[in-house]
Amino acid sequence: MGLWVDYDENEDRIALQELQEAILQHADACTSAEARLSAKWAALLAITVPQDLYAAMVDHQATCNEVLSLKDNVIGKLRDVVSKKEAGYVKTLKAHAEVRLCTMTCIEPDSKELGPSHVH
Repeated sequence: MGLWVDYDENEDRIALQELQEAILQHADACTSAEARLSAKWAALLAITVPQDLYAAMVDHQATCNEVLSLKDNVIGKLRDVVSKKEAGYVKTLKAHAEVRLCTMTCIEPDSKELGPSHVH
């Protein structure tokens, strides 16, 4: 594969597929939780007893935290993918730099192939 050091296209494809599945699961779970949140607002506004309102608000907050947790999970997975891509990119850059350095230092300046004595 040339200068692509430790690059595994199949591994990338699997990671991307897993990420897409996680996003779809998140979307379904998030939609469900957000629907529950929206449905609760009308009920919350109708509560007149402070203790009942407090209990309902605590429950509502728990549902909000569930949605945030789902979103944080997807963000974490996205960060993992970006981090892996960045590490691969850095590794590739280092490999390119090593090849370039080797190319520059391996050619002898007084070599007959490159020296002025070869020019007629």
